Formats: sequence, structure tokens, C-alpha cells
Amino acid sequence: MDKTEFSEFAQALSVFYQRDKDLIEFTRDLFAHIYKGSIEGTDAYVHDMEPRTLKGYIYHEHDITTTAKKISGALDIGSFAEYLKLDADDSVMGLCDAFRATCPDIDESTYEIVLAERFQTIIENAAAPKRKKALPAKKADKANDIDYYTEKYDVSLVAEEQSICPNDGCTNSLFMRVGGQIAPNYEVVVIDYSKPVTGEDNLIAMCPDCAKKYKLAADPAKIRRMQEIKKLFIDIADRQEIVSQQKVVEDVRRVLTKIPALPYPKGVDLNYEPAQLKQKISPDSPDLLAQVKVWVNLYYPDVHETLQELNREGKQRFEPFCHQVRLNYLNLNEKGYSQRQIYEAMIKWLQDATNEDAHACEIVIAYFVQKCEVFDVIS
Repeated sequence: MDKTEFSEFAQALSVFYQRDKDLIEFTRDLFAHIYKGSIEGTDAYVHDMEPRTLKGYIYHEHDITTTAKKISGALDIGSFAEYLKLDADDSVMGLCDAFRATCPDIDESTYEIVLAERFQTIIENAAAPKRKKALPAKKADKANDIDYYTEKYDVSLVAEEQSICPNDGCTNSLFMRVGGQIAPNYEVVVIDYSKPVTGEDNLIAMCPDCAKKYKLAADPAKIRRMQEIKKLFIDIADRQEIVSQQKVVEDVRRVLTKIPALPYPKGVDLNYEPAQLKQKISPDSPDLLAQVKVWVNLYYPDVHETLQELNREGKQRFEPFCHQVRLNYLNLNEKGYSQRQIYEAMIKWLQDATNEDAHACEIVIAYFVQKCEVFDVIS
């Protein structure tokens, strides 16, 4: 199962149902209302789910297979449909519009049961047995899913190292300029192959020369030293994040609160097809891809939660703003602008509308690149 399936479903629901809960507890709420055991108090499984597990589900860091297998035999879609009932007609219409692509039969009279059945299908698909893929022989004793985690975390690894190779005595840049373009000059390396790779803690980015030497001669002493270097980066990032991320989130919130009340533009359909950034940004613009990935990796959850919080407070209607972002992108694209020109023009549009910091405006636009209002999948 595509691990984004539940995440897309839950995040779309959160716009209408999250209310005063944070996104993690809202995710717990969804499972609690479709699982008979939790509703009746006979099973504490959903109640005891770790916040980091729920965060992984809502931000599509991993799929819901484990939970789905636990609860698939005790689903109550009637209870979930009751939970989904809305009073306001305009909210029901907006809800139906948000799910039209994945639930074409949805309407104002059937939305509860249609969405309950959709959730049931997502859980049952996740719980279904999956055919195991054989690993190549040369990778049988390696950590799991290295290619996946390398692709997922490469830019954030480079960012935490401030684009300089972390190996002792090396000062090579992890990017290089080729023909006027910025190109990657690094390789992601597993620090200790005896340990699994389930995230970025066992990965580090090095220049190609250092990466080659490390992989050929990674004895216990070198591994310990690289673990020390990695821990230093993690500690620095943790300390900086508390201060800097809060400031950036506050800047982003100011940007979003200053967007004027916007009407729905006619004839503009939102694109909710999930796709990786590299499918939407041209291979001719690796520097733009790297730039957007950094902001998405760091701030996507914060922008998403801020938008929904403002929507609940009545300070910013989420859907009209999405449509306006999409309309601006389509207008710029029709003029034949390059992706870099479109990206910069969108940032300027948002900055002109709010008179706020350009960096915060860029983070918001990067959010919409990931969310699909800006840039479409390249044919």
C-alpha cells in the first residue's frame, strides 16, 4: 500500500474535523472512532499508541500496516460515519469538493458513509498480506531500504552539515558549480552497516572521495568517530531548532494571516495527486529541487498545521487560498516562464501581498509545491 494514502485522507479530513486538537491527537481520534475495541473501552491499543507513531502516519513517514492489522477485524464504519456528521452546509460542500477526486460518488447526502467506507478500504488494504520482494544477494546483509532513506534524507543531511564534508581534515563543498548551475557533489553513506537504516541517524553525507575511502576502510575506530560527528550535528540541530524553528513558524503565521480574504476563482481545479518533488521539478534545475526539498523537509508540518489552525479560527479560509495559489501558478505557466521564474514570481506575489519576510514567503510557496498547487508532474 502507498503509505501516503492514509496521510492524504487524514490531512484532508483534518481541515474540517481537527477543531481544537493537535494533528497527532486528531489522528488518534480517527482510529478510535472506527475501531470498536477502543470505542467500547475493551481494548487500550489506540489509546496507548505512541505520539511518534501517529506522527509517522499523518506525515507519511511510514505506512499504517501494523495498526491496520491490529484493528481491521473490529471496524465500525457506522460509528465513524456518525463522527463525520457536519452541521454547516458550506462545510459539507467544501468537504465533498476536497474528496471528489478519490470518492467520485460523494455528495451532501452520502458523504459520511462514503468517507467511512473509504477509511475502511484504506485500513483493509494496509492489513492485507503483501508479497515479499527478494533482496539482491549482495545487499542481503546490508541495512534495510538504504536507497529509499538516501533519497528521502539526502538534502537534510547536507543542510545539517552546512554543505561541507564532515570527515576529519576535509573541507570540500558538497555542491559544485557546473556550467553556471549548482550540482550535487556528495554521496550519502551508511555510518554503521551492522545497524539498520530506519531514518537519518545512521546516515551521513560526504564528498565522493571521502565516501569512497570510508566505505573501503570503515573499521570500528572510524565508525565510532563518524558516530561522534553525527551526534554533534544532531545535538546542534536540536538546540537550534527550538529557537530558530519557532521564529520561522511565527514569521510564516504572520504571512498567512495577512493574506486577504480571497474568493474562489472560477474554473480552477486543485491537483491532489501525490507525487515526489523530483517528479515535478525538471532535472535541469537540481538546485531548485534541493532548495525546495530543504524547506519541505523542515517546515511542511508546521505550515500545514498553521494553515488549518487559522482556518479553524476563521482567520484564513484554506480552500480559497489554495485555489488562488493554483490560479497564480497556472497564469505564470501559460506565459512560458521557467520553473525557477515561476517559483520566484510566486514568492514575490506572496511577499507583495503581505509585506512580510521573503524567507517565510518562500517556505509557504515550497509547501504548495509539495502539495501540488504549484508545478505539475512532468510528462
